[in-house]
Amino acid sequence: MTAPAPGWLDGIARYLAAQVAGLAYRTDGTPYGVDETGISLWAIPASPDTCMVLTPYGGPAPDTKLGYNTPRLQARFRGPPGDPDTPAQLDVDVFDVLQGLGPVTLPGGVRLISCEALQADPGYLGQDGNRRHELTRNYQLEHRAITAHRQ
Repeated sequence: MTAPAPGWLDGIARYLAAQVAGLAYRTDGTPYGVDETGISLWAIPASPDTCMVLTPYGGPAPDTKLGYNTPRLQARFRGPPGDPDTPAQLDVDVFDVLQGLGPVTLPGGVRLISCEALQADPGYLGQDGNRRHELTRNYQLEHRAITAHRQ
């Protein structure tokens, strides 16, 4: 069982699905179509072959009084067996949408202030046991996070 997705993570997934042709994000368990690339959260699924995974990880410590958080996000891409071009193109398509994004209100209502890649190019992870090439790129986001003691 995975932890519930933070609102900003779900919002990024929904935003990408709306902006990048062929990307789809579903939370109801409906299988992805042949011509779709499914977005998953947290962990890479066994199928479909072509997919994207968004995994959050810690960023800098939040300010105690200002209501902004700066989490980090790993975007991981996988393509069909023996095809390194598909995950590379997915990375480019997602980079084109995320790099410099903001300010914008994400689906679900989270106010994204900014998004920036932490590397100029994706990292190559190699092939999995099914000869599917995998790439990854990391991003840092800033979003509004007002709490009882932060404005």
